[in-house]
Amino acid sequence: IECGEGGLLFLDAPGGTGKTFLINLLSAQTQKDKKVAIAVASSGIAATLFDDGRTAHSVLQLPLNLAHGETPVCNITKNSERCRNVSAL
Repeated sequence: IECGEGGLLFLDAPGGTGKTFLINLLSAQTQKDKKVAIAVASSGIAATLFDDGRTAHSVLQLPLNLAHGETPVCNITKNSERCRNVSAL
């Protein structure tokens, strides 16, 4: 995070180990430094635990109803604010 190169972080750990605390801390520090941070979770319940958290399918505009074998495609408009924010990661 401090090297300024951007990127995506994935955090996986057992319950009660401080994942939510760490994600909220990293997100707050990143935003304090005037950089883009988007905390996403796979479910709406998990997303509510993050400060300004969103679901991954909401942020990336992924379809929820896929036919068997269909590949999900992001539905983000080129040059939109969402596109710029995700690209800034």
